[in-house]
Amino acid sequence: MAERDDDDVLRCFAGLPLHTVEARRWVGQHWSTEGKPMSTHATPDLYGYDEFIDRLNQELTPAQRLRGLTPAQRLEGLAPAERLAGLAPAERLEGLSVGEAILALPVEALRGLTDAFLATLPDEVQATVRARRGH
Repeated sequence: MAERDDDDVLRCFAGLPLHTVEARRWVGQHWSTEGKPMSTHATPDLYGYDEFIDRLNQELTPAQRLRGLTPAQRLEGLAPAERLAGLAPAERLEGLSVGEAILALPVEALRGLTDAFLATLPDEVQATVRARRGH
């Protein structure tokens, strides 16, 4: 019926993608993450709320979904390997201090560092390198 009547409000309740900006705006005005007891908005405690949010997220572009998030929030929940996926080795080390870059190296590379070089690093970096090398 939603498709036959081209009705975005019905599409919303049927779990179908919305076609108009007006419908997206209306839906956005009628959901709340606050969960106020007297609210007429959709709240996290309502049955189907998660599905509602999933459908709403599908309507947004990745850039829209990330808008307003800090870099830390964007990376939250990602494993270190996922954070670095797709980066060239040089890009993985970009912006790091020497000590941070050293600690980002694989164990095999750490084993190749000389004791004389390690002595030039801060004490906490030396201790971490020695622990990772098994010394």
